[in-house]
Amino acid sequence: MPVYRKSSQGIVSVAATLLVLLLACEDALAQGRGGGRRRGGGGDVDLSPIRNDQYSDLPGGAYDLVKGNEETFNRLPLPIRSHILNSLTAWDDFFPREKERFRLFFVRAGEVSDGDLREAFGEAIAGIFARRMGPRQRRDAGDRQGIGRRQGPGRRGGTGQRGDTAQRRRRSPEIQLMPEQKARIETAFNRFVYMGMDFPPALLAIAIMPGQNGTSDSTFNDSLLSRGTLLQTAPAINPSKRWLAALLTGRDDALKGGKLAHPTLFEYHNRAIKDKTRTRTLALFIDDSAPPERSSHKKYRKFGPLAVRASSLAGAAETVRQALDEARSEGRSQAFIENVVYPTLDPKKLKITKTVKNKALSRLVVRTLVSSDRNLELTNSFLASLAIACLPRAQPDLMLLQLTDGPHSRGTIEQLWKIVQEHHRYRNRTTLAVLDAAAGRALLVGPDMPAGLRVAEPLSPRDLSATLFGLSNVEAEFAQGKPVDFAFRN
Repeated sequence: MPVYRKSSQGIVSVAATLLVLLLACEDALAQGRGGGRRRGGGGDVDLSPIRNDQYSDLPGGAYDLVKGNEETFNRLPLPIRSHILNSLTAWDDFFPREKERFRLFFVRAGEVSDGDLREAFGEAIAGIFARRMGPRQRRDAGDRQGIGRRQGPGRRGGTGQRGDTAQRRRRSPEIQLMPEQKARIETAFNRFVYMGMDFPPALLAIAIMPGQNGTSDSTFNDSLLSRGTLLQTAPAINPSKRWLAALLTGRDDALKGGKLAHPTLFEYHNRAIKDKTRTRTLALFIDDSAPPERSSHKKYRKFGPLAVRASSLAGAAETVRQALDEARSEGRSQAFIENVVYPTLDPKKLKITKTVKNKALSRLVVRTLVSSDRNLELTNSFLASLAIACLPRAQPDLMLLQLTDGPHSRGTIEQLWKIVQEHHRYRNRTTLAVLDAAAGRALLVGPDMPAGLRVAEPLSPRDLSATLFGLSNVEAEFAQGKPVDFAFRN
């Protein structure tokens, strides 16, 4: 029987192999630190450094923001810290304005004293107290993390420390905020961030297109009519694509074949501003009755709006409908659908990343689709829900919402007007223009518009367009038409 002897040569060989593997791992980790995730043959591999502190659950951008302002963060009252950490978990779904809000907060908080911070948030956090987990809760928390009794919270580990960092983080005081407390903190947060800040004028235009049953006389409620100016305008040209194109460009010859021959309100605005990273303009269209999103003009064609056309989402809506029908036919509960089915319905799977290229908007589109079976019809309900969600989050300077005339149009107008009245960015600096294309009338409500005025003289689409350009402070190089004088007399 042969005898195998240990060889020093074999030991050296094994050691060399281990050294090569170690160097390879170090190289992979180094690349992971520089680039975050690497895509291998088996899918995404997360090579980011392991984070093990109280901010570990935050997405990368939010983690970097808090970690880079940790000294300022630790000076904040505990309920404000809890509110920030809870809010920042949705960082990857934030629009640019939402991210900027938190960056600006840390800048301002770092410039004021502790007394000023207490004064700014004292009333909002009054009566909110932290509570610590009891022994049973701590044991349950350890069990949920797979921690044995000998190594659970409060047990000394091999290093002599009283539990590891993650365990100490789980034992920190908890803040459980009621909805009304969250609302108070959010109001104080925005007041602190935007104190003394001015915003440019904003325009929210809602174009009510002719529906199957003609037009409704109840588009405008009495409250809005008493606040604004009602104009008689020319009814929408058939097809309505031409009417809306004329409105956006201020030109009667707005269309050239299937393209816009002249820049739009959105393109004029976007080209004029220096910061190209923000969601400045937003257009929500129904279907092919809307004009192209961008003009063919070489100076302006790169500055179109962030746009969603409901008709382009038919495939995504059908995929969502099939997933929900399958889950319901299997008797799945709503909790199962929300926690298991919904997470699988991402923009990539629904194939909407090419039509809705902004990541935050594409995710919001998906959430809007799954929020109601009516939204899957891709009509007024979907566009209204998307607009109500987008307006306070994306905070565009110019927004156009296209709806068809129907019983729900009035309710949508009232909800959007309420946001305009309450939101810090829009309050007292926004014109709401409701353009009833079928009836040939427009209601303008805003700080520059006379209240309760009725104008019987009809306005052409290009004159109405020039009025909207002026109200939104947009210089339109190629637009024609004359704005109504009374719109600016205040």
